[in-house]
Amino acid sequence: RTFLDGSVEKKIFSHSPAQRSIIDRLLEPRSGYNDILASQVVDAVKSKQGSVLFFVNRRGTARSVFCGDCGWTATCSSCSLALTVADDRLHCYRCAVEHDLPQQCGRCQNVQLKMRGMGVQWFADALQKLFPERPIDVLEGAGSSKTLHDGTLIVATEKVFTLPLLPRIGLVVFPDIDVLLRYPGYATYEFVYCLCERVCALGERNTGVFIQTRDPEHPVNRALRERLPKLLYSEEQQTRSILKLPPAVDIFTLTGKGKDRASL
Repeated sequence: RTFLDGSVEKKIFSHSPAQRSIIDRLLEPRSGYNDILASQVVDAVKSKQGSVLFFVNRRGTARSVFCGDCGWTATCSSCSLALTVADDRLHCYRCAVEHDLPQQCGRCQNVQLKMRGMGVQWFADALQKLFPERPIDVLEGAGSSKTLHDGTLIVATEKVFTLPLLPRIGLVVFPDIDVLLRYPGYATYEFVYCLCERVCALGERNTGVFIQTRDPEHPVNRALRERLPKLLYSEEQQTRSILKLPPAVDIFTLTGKGKDRASL
């Protein structure tokens, strides 16, 4: 990893010894619950003169457009994937097609459509209102790399890992880790843990980390806070044992040998 000042950090995935704070959003008063950041996170960002990385792994403005009356969701006609809202258009990132925003529900013709899910563009706009004096850069999707300057508030997806030059990150914030944990998948928790550790490793050795969640005792959150992956993996193994699911290593081995578990 090369910094803007020319210095090089060789250990990319080293754990940071700085404090990692879990913010339980359910404990906040109702007046502050709808804010994108808890008050202690806002204070921490204000006290940092260096760059702050906000990891929002969702492109566009919102994840989907839906009808609150009948549940209809705008989907791609080719792949049936929910269309993402970005730049006042609907996008299918799988098929690379665009559509106009619908004016009414495709099923019941309701005109009061809603948006679901927080994207990087929406979060960046809300962040600019909180910190109008700070420059903000949004990193999402494919495209040419941009040069980021020290002191920038960076709102990023996984594209941040592709940048050859990074400013020194003084603070890492996960505005809503629950969105990542809700993804349906066999190894979602392991994937999210490894992804978050990679994001944390982009900071300096003294970089603080804030994780906003509604489930502070989730095994992924506890493993991140304590820097102990065994807290996650031991619980995952117990869950898979109860549900009679094979460990991931069994799946890799059996797939490579062309066998199923019952044949062993």
